[in-house]
Amino acid sequence: MGLQLPIGSIASRTVGSDEVLIVQTLPDFELIDSLSAVAGWTAFGNDTTGLAVDNDHVWGTKSLEFDKVDGAAGSAVAGASKTITSVDISRLGPHCYVTGYIKVSATTDIANAFIRLGTDSSNYATFSIADTDITGAAWQEIKVAWAAGVTTGTGCDPSAITYIAVGVTFDAEDDTLADIRFDRITVRSAIESD
Repeated sequence: MGLQLPIGSIASRTVGSDEVLIVQTLPDFELIDSLSAVAGWTAFGNDTTGLAVDNDHVWGTKSLEFDKVDGAAGSAVAGASKTITSVDISRLGPHCYVTGYIKVSATTDIANAFIRLGTDSSNYATFSIADTDITGAAWQEIKVAWAAGVTTGTGCDPSAITYIAVGVTFDAEDDTLADIRFDRITVRSAIESD
């Protein structure tokens, strides 16, 4: 039977006349949120409605879903945000990637899709992909290098992420789209990302 170690452990073992050092490393990613429950999520405004979970998903059991409507807020953005228990991704280094999944029925009126990570709704980094990188009616991975994040306020402290948001920016504020879905947000090391 092989030696089984908890993650993060170091042990040595004698094999024949040689002593072998065995290291069980940490996983090369951090789960930020599974997006499988609606609890704690808040819609950006009245241009985002129908915040719920859906059985259509990539990982786990559910995905987060919402709709873009032409509400009184007059926003071209539909999305939701959540305060989370602090997550430290600093061990993954500056060359890591933010990843997640999006599914939309059509991309005609979409400018981009994004994930925001930070400390609150005034201090975060936005990781986005263009509409040309999204395929309609299919799950699409969002994968953006940490260094490509666009800073708002003080940006994102990788040792204490407490705010997450997902959303879609549309070409115009009166554009509408139902059943926008996001699933499983992680940050992956450069080694793990490909």
